[in-house]
Amino acid sequence: MKKLFSLLALLLAIGGYAQKTVEIYNFSSKTVSLSMVVTKPASGTYPWCASVAPSPIYIAPGDSYILENTANAYRFPFHSPGSPTYITNWRRVTAPASPGAPAPWSNMLSTAVWPLGNGQYFDYISFYMNNGMAGSGNIGEPSFWVTANPLINTANQWQVDYSGDFVSPSLYFSTIVFTDI
Repeated sequence: MKKLFSLLALLLAIGGYAQKTVEIYNFSSKTVSLSMVVTKPASGTYPWCASVAPSPIYIAPGDSYILENTANAYRFPFHSPGSPTYITNWRRVTAPASPGAPAPWSNMLSTAVWPLGNGQYFDYISFYMNNGMAGSGNIGEPSFWVTANPLINTANQWQVDYSGDFVSPSLYFSTIVFTDI
């Protein structure tokens, strides 16, 4: 029994924790334009990734967009071919930018960034409502880019809520829900 617990602890330590699913539901009466999905590492600041193409991804009223990893329980779903709009390219940023220096990032196909997904998890999304005519924002993990949860736009009558949950000690799910108010 002691060996079993030791093995389990070792596997959890090696794998850290990772993201398996990002679910986005649009229960509002407006179309959501998803302009960017951003990840972050389990610890530290770099590397992080941001979706590049296609952009935007449209989520119609009453529809959903789900990034799901069905092949590996401990890897962020960069390669999610079952998603209604497949994200083909991601930008992987490895260090802060410096003036005059080569860019510290590379654009990668989803299949190329896929093996690098262990230890990455959801950070936030950037979005527009009705192509920007009804507001925009960022929602996800609290950070410099995300200052409110829920994010409420009373002028345009919509709200977006974020929930990030560990479903096991090493497995993280993110859910984003857009609604009318």
